Amino acid sequence: MPVQKFVSTEKHNIDGTTHVGDNNRVFFDVATKTFRLGDGVTPGGIVIAGGGGSGGLTGITDSTTGPVMVLTDVNVNIENSLTLESDQALNPVENTQYILYCTTTDATETELFRDAGQSLRVPLVVQSTVFYEVEVVGRNNTAGEVCAFTFKGIIDRNQADDLIHVADQKEIVSDGINENYNAKIALHDISKSMRVLATGDANSEMAWVARVKLTQVTHT
Repeated sequence: MPVQKFVSTEKHNIDGTTHVGDNNRVFFDVATKTFRLGDGVTPGGIVIAGGGGSGGLTGITDSTTGPVMVLTDVNVNIENSLTLESDQALNPVENTQYILYCTTTDATETELFRDAGQSLRVPLVVQSTVFYEVEVVGRNNTAGEVCAFTFKGIIDRNQADDLIHVADQKEIVSDGINENYNAKIALHDISKSMRVLATGDANSEMAWVARVKLTQVTHT
């Protein structure tokens, strides 16, 4: 079953209630605040009122008078990262979460990335301070061993574009039966980003995942 990923572009002077959308393409009608599925034939498309099962998407309203979107009994899948931010244009504050992952095949320290191409790290914005919370989990399917680590700390990227690890705290929830698994937080000065690294089993493949949460303030 295919999944359609879409990128938004604004089209002027089009009435969403009469627009004939391309087949299996979703469009949003600003006037009625409704998502609509095009079928290549029906004017206005098919208004999307709910998902599978008992889930539904309802209530897209102005955020000053009510919720922008209400999701009821549905699973929401957001790839790569999720950001919640204030409405401040000057000195903005935000909270962003990232998912990183990797596979290790030996005890070589290996970096977790946000993408399969192993190029996306956790970016750090200039003139910003972040409080980070990181959860790292590793699983050795061959030996039936698991491990978990948590981290908290502060990183500052100052006006001179220097990265400073102001504070850091690590908790070893479990580092395996033989206490030979490990994870750590590091900085990458060239890309101005945060790194998560893991050390697995010398003889077995391990899967790793990390959830990185940043609470950030930027002073412009």
